[in-house]
Amino acid sequence: MTIKVDLVMAEFGSKRQNSNHQTFNNLNVGRDKFNPTLDSFIKYFSNIEGVEFSVSIYTDQDYTSQDESLTFIKKDPFFNPNHPRYGWRCNDYYKVQALLESDADIAISLDSDMLIVSQEVETIIPLTKKFGIALPANPRMLVRVDGNIGSDGCITKKYDDSRGNGFSTNMSPIAFDTKNTRARTLLEEYSRHMIEDPVRGPLAMWRAQWTSGINPYVLPVQWCICNQDCGIGNEIILHLGNQPVIDHYLKDKG
Repeated sequence: MTIKVDLVMAEFGSKRQNSNHQTFNNLNVGRDKFNPTLDSFIKYFSNIEGVEFSVSIYTDQDYTSQDESLTFIKKDPFFNPNHPRYGWRCNDYYKVQALLESDADIAISLDSDMLIVSQEVETIIPLTKKFGIALPANPRMLVRVDGNIGSDGCITKKYDDSRGNGFSTNMSPIAFDTKNTRARTLLEEYSRHMIEDPVRGPLAMWRAQWTSGINPYVLPVQWCICNQDCGIGNEIILHLGNQPVIDHYLKDKG
């Protein structure tokens, strides 16, 4: 039986704005604004027997493509386009909306600065079918450590009764079984929080967990290699928004 897998991405604004403002212009990791994620996803998911994949990109820009597997979905965001966090807020909101609106069996949300490096990535399919939704561990671990970062953090420093001592997840990849009602409830709750009080994605995801009582399956750090994880072994996806990750895995390697 064929499984439909949809890669969903959310890229807003005319300029690319990834973590640490990486553009990757100096590295041979991709061909355009959606790479290294797009090319590496196609490379590895093309090799999975019984999988039919597609790509859906949510954006406010006028993009076109002759690739039948790639669809651009234009959105008119409700976030203030003049806000310095406009692009990130749109990414955090619409990459979850894209999951909820996907008609695939499994929808996988990835930011554009993720490089898949192992065929083991295909195990995201059975993991997601088993648990409904999966997100990677956040290296900052505590919600109150990750949640206090930047202008879209928990500026008031007020959390729920846990006082921010719960476990924080990263937001790429997010893998979702579209038929799992419990997982869908969690993502819908996340979207509600982003609409009512836009914050960093991991903080909004924690708030959704707290108010719904639903937890995602937490993937090991190999699924989102960040600064602290360089050299850990068995890497599956590299987060190239972190300069030490680029330095460790890609510099001087062509």
